[in-house]
Amino acid sequence: MTDYEYDEYEFTECYAKVTNTVNSMVENNIQPLMIAAILTTTGLSLYKSLLSKKDYDSMLEVMVEFKDAINQYENKGYIN
Repeated sequence: MTDYEYDEYEFTECYAKVTNTVNSMVENNIQPLMIAAILTTTGLSLYKSLLSKKDYDSMLEVMVEFKDAINQYENKGYIN
């Protein structure tokens, strides 16, 4: 994969912004599955644009391998 490094503070801030935006959208009655579809396709498009084909395929294989390790949110539709 790429040798991208990020600052932990920057990562935490970005995560909080995305989380707050998603929660706000849910509160405004935007369907959580639609939000999830858009976030997923956007993320996959970014990965595909930034990674080599080999790294992109490997990343997808890892995602499938760990699919059961993904946590569910306590409140459906809200990011905790």
